[in-house]
Amino acid sequence: MSPTDPSSSNSLDPSFVGKHITLFSSDATELYKADIFRVLALPSEHTIQFRYERQYVLEMFRENPSALIGREAVIFFLAGNDLQKKPEDRKLVPYPVRACTVRDSFLDKGTDQVILILDLREFVDCEIDSVTDRLRLPPHAFVGEAQLDRMRESSWIERVRSIESHFPDTVFYRIQGIMLENSVTKPSYSEAKRLSFYLLDEESEYSIECSCYDRGKGDTPLHIQCPSQDISLSNSFENGVRARLDTKRLPLTTRGLTGRAAPAEAVFFTGKSGAPSDPNRVNLYWRLVRKPWKSAAFGSLTFLAAIGLGLSQGSYKDNSGNLLSICDVLTRLFGAVLVGIAAAQLFRFFNKT
Repeated sequence: MSPTDPSSSNSLDPSFVGKHITLFSSDATELYKADIFRVLALPSEHTIQFRYERQYVLEMFRENPSALIGREAVIFFLAGNDLQKKPEDRKLVPYPVRACTVRDSFLDKGTDQVILILDLREFVDCEIDSVTDRLRLPPHAFVGEAQLDRMRESSWIERVRSIESHFPDTVFYRIQGIMLENSVTKPSYSEAKRLSFYLLDEESEYSIECSCYDRGKGDTPLHIQCPSQDISLSNSFENGVRARLDTKRLPLTTRGLTGRAAPAEAVFFTGKSGAPSDPNRVNLYWRLVRKPWKSAAFGSLTFLAAIGLGLSQGSYKDNSGNLLSICDVLTRLFGAVLVGIAAAQLFRFFNKT
């Protein structure tokens, strides 16, 4: 893992020991596999949403989903979940992928599904204790609880390679983080929208640290679309990974805003269209904000212009028609200079043409 990755420490949090919530997403449908792809692709501390029908949630959490909030969990990819076969005939193989913490859990009464909001953490490898009650595991429970043994931190590429045979012709990528110089910008979370987003300052230079893994010829492009005119992004993966496995920092520049804030979005995909149905599509959301000093600067320059305007007002002759003293003339000239300086700085900082 990259040294800038918050999840790249050598050991797991000491609290991440003992019984854990187990969350399974299987190969039964492309939608479930897409969830695992996004679990692999999204940055640490980013959230992801999982949905489960109540019948597949362990009974103790089925009627009280809020009991899951704050629990440590491990997300597994479940291979062999062939819905054409009877449950007892399926050869289910669980692959641990990533640790997470349950941020929120509730019952959506409209769909009768349990919704989980998960804070993604480090990639992990582990084993499910062999004495675990089978009724707490698939195909009976896809949200369960188990004792996990041999827990250790893993790497992104190790987790990818453990499941890649179940994702044929897939180019894997991981957004390791949004960088401001050499520091990682942490995502914020919107309770109202139930999703993560990044706060970015206007007129600033960021970079997206991104890793790609292409098992083929390395010529499959990673597309990144930024519909907003307030952001420009240079994508060096648009012609393919080339080295098959590579990590690069992609320059991201924000432009000046006409208002105090503006939403923006980046869409990552490896298909042709990037349609919402693309299983290898990942969305990142931004909120661009005006630099805090600009309000103070606007007020200060306006005040300076008002002073200058006041000083420069009036004629250069007194009531008797005589020219003013040199001091009065210089004062009015100085006022005009202040107005010019204020106007020039306002144009520099706030002009958007």
